[in-house]
Amino acid sequence: MSFDVQPIMIDGRVMVPFRTIFEALGYTVNWDNDTKTVIANQDISIAMAVGNNNVYYGDTIIESDVAPVQVPYHTGCRGLNSAMRIK
Repeated sequence: MSFDVQPIMIDGRVMVPFRTIFEALGYTVNWDNDTKTVIANQDISIAMAVGNNNVYYGDTIIESDVAPVQVPYHTGCRGLNSAMRIK
């Protein structure tokens, strides 16, 4: 997979571009600039807000150990594998 914005390391955590990964998985991705929230929709909705450790996976709230950050015009996130149960 290639990224338009490369993953970055922040405080020992690799932050990856949310949109690139989720669009590759077939999700429609939208950004709400007012709330700084990225939302991916397919069969289930996944939402994360910059600075908030909660990952909204459908009706379930999962607390990530690291909150998403916004890198100019992009949102980086970590911990999605555990939130989505990806192995």
